[in-house]
Amino acid sequence: MIDYNNIGNGFRNDPTKPKSIVPETLILIYLFSYLEKEIFAISVNQISFYTRYPSS
Repeated sequence: MIDYNNIGNGFRNDPTKPKSIVPETLILIYLFSYLEKEIFAISVNQISFYTRYPSS
């Protein structure tokens, strides 16, 4: 007997794993990419600041 509910998404239907793991990982990936962009923008601003006003 084939369990058609488990085909392709056995990860979601596994009762031993939390059901909200996919949205949580998506939120974490979104937050990480946002923070990465923020850090990149801050570093670019600092680099342009130091090249514009070099310390004597």
